Amino acid sequence: MGRIIRTREGFVIDSETGEVIDDKPFEFLEDLSWNSYTCFDEESVERIINSIVPGLVEILKLYLRKSLCSSRYNEIENVLQSLWGSSAANIVGKAIQRRLEEEIDVYEAKAYNLAGLPGLSMYRCFRKAGYEPQDIIKALSNVIQGSANNEAPLQMFLSKLFQEVRMCRRKTLVRWVSKPLKNQIDVSFAATVLNAEIRTIGRLKYITTKIDGFGVQITANKVDVSSKASEVENVLNVLSYLSRRLGVELSKPLPMVATIVIKLPFRVNINVLAAHENGEVQGKRAKITRKHYTILAYPTTVNIYAKLDGFLDKIESIVAEALPIICTYMEK
Repeated sequence: MGRIIRTREGFVIDSETGEVIDDKPFEFLEDLSWNSYTCFDEESVERIINSIVPGLVEILKLYLRKSLCSSRYNEIENVLQSLWGSSAANIVGKAIQRRLEEEIDVYEAKAYNLAGLPGLSMYRCFRKAGYEPQDIIKALSNVIQGSANNEAPLQMFLSKLFQEVRMCRRKTLVRWVSKPLKNQIDVSFAATVLNAEIRTIGRLKYITTKIDGFGVQITANKVDVSSKASEVENVLNVLSYLSRRLGVELSKPLPMVATIVIKLPFRVNINVLAAHENGEVQGKRAKITRKHYTILAYPTTVNIYAKLDGFLDKIESIVAEALPIICTYMEK
């Protein structure tokens, strides 16, 4: 392992590989602009929905049906989030997947049918790297069937990268956000109860601590918990503990920011990547910024910092979008 450094994005990484060693959410102190606490409480949401004028509901249904059929998922996501918070996450996730399916060609469809979004990611990645469609499908099929010949470069690269992508959700580090449903959190009281030091940035007061090994940040208006994407139950236990100790009812946590780490079985030319993707070379890495995610690409590791906006399904769809950008600049 190389020298351990801390990036400007606030993550501790290995300087040689770019692999994230520790995900600290404490630098993300911006206001997340929640509309109201009712967006997080299922019973309150149900009351709101039931109170909407029937005519308005019908108009909204027609609007959503038309827009979803057109796969304008960004617009739909904004509407649903503003109305019901994360309640519509599954609908939006299906719309995203549907759009991905509708935009694929015959070979992409074959890859998707073989292995879902990870398979589609593999096809788009190696197609961008210059490999022939039929060769990619054959290699992917061999990997799925367990008959891969890892002596061939394409087969070896695809097999290793496929395993990385398929497992990336389990390893992804997520910042979960929970809000107090009624009263604000008393930060001074929280500091006393949790034996933590009050820190300030401008007028914002917050504390950081660890509970059951999970990093926690507490401000008056929200609680951040950092964990792996697969550790939802642990996050719920942490919030339940905090709710009892602080005397504040907390909402169900929403996944807001993800740190996706993918180790590459090949090298990437970061200088060419930055030059052609409107990026910036920062020492041993290239930084590429897109609307919903930021890529920090090292020669053999890719870190993707993604906005999840309330649901985990975005992890796979963002990988399917971001990974082909990296593969375009594979060194052969």
